Amino acid sequence: MGAKEQYYKRAEGFYCLALLFTGDSELSVTLTVETIASEDLFADALNPSIRTHFIAKALASIRSELFVSATRLASTQTEDDLPPAVWSLEPSTTESQIENVLLAMHVFPRCVLLLTAFEGLTLNDASILMSSDPELVLKGRITGLRSLTRGLAVPLCAKHTPSVLAAFGVRA
Repeated sequence: MGAKEQYYKRAEGFYCLALLFTGDSELSVTLTVETIASEDLFADALNPSIRTHFIAKALASIRSELFVSATRLASTQTEDDLPPAVWSLEPSTTESQIENVLLAMHVFPRCVLLLTAFEGLTLNDASILMSSDPELVLKGRITGLRSLTRGLAVPLCAKHTPSVLAAFGVRA
């Protein structure tokens, strides 16, 4: 892959990352362009600290939305609406489907989930980066994981009912 292709691939990666955190395509373009304009920053785009800096910048750009979402989450009870007890993830699930489920979430749980499950930050590091209470960050992670699972889960009983019925000689 040539330098130009690598440049475009990095720009696309930054844009996608910003979009997942902010949920705003125009803001994501702005953040990406600002990052690209800083040649020193962009030249070392694979450096984990550069990625963390970019994520912090994305989070800072939606600080008010995060506050509103976190306040809402803090005032609600943890959902009892659990995903099916027995479920599977379709092997044909695409990256685009996962992104759509993530973008459908409220911003605070989505950002917590992205930081902890996808970026590998600890709950404590995520709470520092998001300027939030660790207990609220944990609640956000639980809420985000439940939303992601509900959005992608296919109940095994629904998936396999025709074959199970057929095994017992029952026609669906």
